Amino acid sequence: MSNELEKAKTRVKYIKGVYNHLIIFVVMNLIFLAVVLYIDFSVNYFINFFVLPWGMGIFIQWMLVFKWNPFTSKKWKERKIKEYLDKEE
Repeated sequence: MSNELEKAKTRVKYIKGVYNHLIIFVVMNLIFLAVVLYIDFSVNYFINFFVLPWGMGIFIQWMLVFKWNPFTSKKWKERKIKEYLDKEE
């Protein structure tokens, strides 16, 4: 029971990390956008060098924490298992 509790606590910690990262992303990018607009830089510069790389990082973190992979769905896993079992026979 203790092992399951530790796993659950760790999972909640990672999920909380994703949400915290997302909140920081939104707040910081609003600040960066205000600075960029005040200095009169291009908004494209802001998007290309702040929003996209950081957003991709958050998306990858989200995929890892929530174990989402569009390329290896449950059906894909089942097909692969069946394929390997059929090869061994």
